[in-house]
Amino acid sequence: MIEALIAGQRDPQALARLARGRMKVKHAALVQALTGRFGDHHGELARMLLDQYDALTAQIGALTGRIEELIGGIPEARGVDAGGETGPGAGEGPGAAGSSLPSQGGPPLSLAVPGAVFFAGIDWAAETQAVCVMDAAGQVVARFCIAHSAEELDRLVRRLAGLGDPGDIPVAIERPSGWLVDVLLEAGHPVVPVSPNAIKTWRDGEVLSGAKSDAGDAEVIAEYLRLRQHRLRVATPYSDQEKALRTGVRTRDDLVEMRVAAVNQLAALLDAHWPGAKTIFADLESRISLEFLTRYPTAASAARLSEQDIAAFRAELGYSGKRPAAVLLDRLRSAPAGTTGEALTTAVRDAVLALVSVLKAVTAAVKDLDRSVVARLSEHPDGKIFTSLRRSGQINAAQMLAEWGDCRPAYDGPDSVAALARVTPVTRDPASTAR
Repeated sequence: MIEALIAGQRDPQALARLARGRMKVKHAALVQALTGRFGDHHGELARMLLDQYDALTAQIGALTGRIEELIGGIPEARGVDAGGETGPGAGEGPGAAGSSLPSQGGPPLSLAVPGAVFFAGIDWAAETQAVCVMDAAGQVVARFCIAHSAEELDRLVRRLAGLGDPGDIPVAIERPSGWLVDVLLEAGHPVVPVSPNAIKTWRDGEVLSGAKSDAGDAEVIAEYLRLRQHRLRVATPYSDQEKALRTGVRTRDDLVEMRVAAVNQLAALLDAHWPGAKTIFADLESRISLEFLTRYPTAASAARLSEQDIAAFRAELGYSGKRPAAVLLDRLRSAPAGTTGEALTTAVRDAVLALVSVLKAVTAAVKDLDRSVVARLSEHPDGKIFTSLRRSGQINAAQMLAEWGDCRPAYDGPDSVAALARVTPVTRDPASTAR
C-alpha cells in the first residue's frame, strides 16, 4: 500500500484493496485511515525515508547476525536474546506529526482572538481527542471524545456547529496536527495553538489535587483560552507552498541531527579502538574519510599501509587537501595503537562498517532533500525575497522562509521578528554589572 501511495495512487478504496492477510477483513477501517491529504512532495519525502529505512534495516540485520554468531561462541550466553529486549514494547515510541501552524516557540500569531461566544479546548492523544466547550461565563456546555478519523472529525465539526457560528467558537489545542487543524480552519473556526508548558503550569495552579485526565485537560485548555484570550493569537494557515517547503526543511533538519549523532558515535568508537583513522583526515564525515574506513575499518587492516598506498588512495578519491602522503601516513602512525585482539578487532570492524554505511545513507538522503528543498524554494512566491538576502544561499534561505512562514500579519513589527530569531532583549540590572 505504501509503495502504491508513493507511486501516485490516492484512491483510499484502491489502496485498501491491496491489503494482505488479516488486514483484508479491515477494509472499511483501512479506507477511513487512508483518507487524507497526501501530495506528490509527501510521496517524494516518503520514498527517501523508506530507502533510508531499508538501508538501516539491512545494517541492523547484518549486525544482529554477527552478534548472534559471537554469542553462539560463548557457552554461558547461549539462549540469550541477542536483541537485548527485556520487556514488551521495548522498541515502541511515539511518532512525529506535522503541523499546519507555526511552532509553539515562536511569536504570537496573526490577529487577536475575536469576541467569542463559546471556547473549545482539545486535548490531543494518540488515538482519541477529548473535547470540552464552555460558554463565556465558564460553564461547560459540551464534553465528548472523538477518534482520529475522517468520520469523527466531521462529527466534531457538526457538534460545534450546533452551538453557533464557527467564527464565534475559537478552538485551543496544544499539539496542532495538520489534518485536525485543517478541518477546523476549513469549517471557519479560529484555531489557537497554546503552549504545553503554559497549560501544565495553569493546570498545576487550578487543579490542587494534581489529578490528571484527558477530559480534565480539555477543560483546562478551554478555561485557559477563555481567561487568557487577550494574550493569545489566532493562527492563520500557511499556504500549500509553505507547508511543502517546511516539510522538506524540517525533515532535512532531522536527518542532519541523525548524521551528527552517527558521526559522534563513530568518533567515540574510533577513539577507543582505532584512533589513527580519526586523525588522518580533518573531517570524519567527509567522503575520503568514509572511504578510508570502508577499506581499513581496523588498525590491523591498515598495519601494512605504505606511503605509496596512501598516495594512490588520495589520487583515486581526488583528495583536495594539501597534505602529502608522507604527512598523512605520519598522522596515522603517530596516533595511539588501535585494538589488536582478534575477536575484538572483528567486532570493531563490523561496528565501524555499520556506522559508515549509516553515514553514507544519511548523507545521500540529505543531498536528495537538498535538491527537493531547493525545488520547493523556487516554487514559493517569497523564495526570491529570501534568496536575495546577502550570503543566504539556497538552503539557509529555505530554512529562514520555512520558519518565518508566509503569514505577514503574524509579525507586527521588528520586535516580533526578533522574537522569532530568539534575540529579544531582556532588562539587565545595572547594579549587577561589574564596573
